[in-house]
Amino acid sequence: MKMPKPWESPPLPDRADSAFSPLFSAVGEFLSAWEYIEFKLARLYSLFHAAEDDWETIRRYGDGLVYKYRIQQLADAADTFFVKRPSQEMEAGLAVIRQFCDGFAGIRNDIAHGVVFDCAKIPELRSAFNLPTINEQQFLIIPAIHTFRKYAGVGIGKPLYGYNSEMIRSRFLHLTELQGAIDAYLADLSLFSKA
Repeated sequence: MKMPKPWESPPLPDRADSAFSPLFSAVGEFLSAWEYIEFKLARLYSLFHAAEDDWETIRRYGDGLVYKYRIQQLADAADTFFVKRPSQEMEAGLAVIRQFCDGFAGIRNDIAHGVVFDCAKIPELRSAFNLPTINEQQFLIIPAIHTFRKYAGVGIGKPLYGYNSEMIRSRFLHLTELQGAIDAYLADLSLFSKA
């Protein structure tokens, strides 16, 4: 993959959306793309258990309550598979996919657990994002205000992240690239496991 760490936290946005609907749309696209990636990871898990698209094995991948447990299940299944069928090239390909998935998991959590909020309503938020003082709505997805670990400073503090719809859509496009990379790996692994 040609992109350098697109999951790294971007600078806080200095421009917000003037309506909430573009943000809700971008959030839906991103989260749906992430769930599609999880499905592809479940298919990999099934292949590592030598059962291409075995629905029971795919469902077993979902037994992990959160991503970090599911990805560990996948890594364990891959380790067992590669002990029996060594391939440094295939292991390296999986490592790259895992690096990208692990990176995007953090953004997924920010977006899934954030709130679409009119930052114009609270002067401290408007100031934190350097948004202009205007009598218009200024929507961003930000950490829920009661989630203090996602804010720096005292009082309301400065949010550790914020996204406008353009920023989320940019990451959505990177997720579609990751989907393609996982599809290619699935095809290669399927051929490798049958050889």
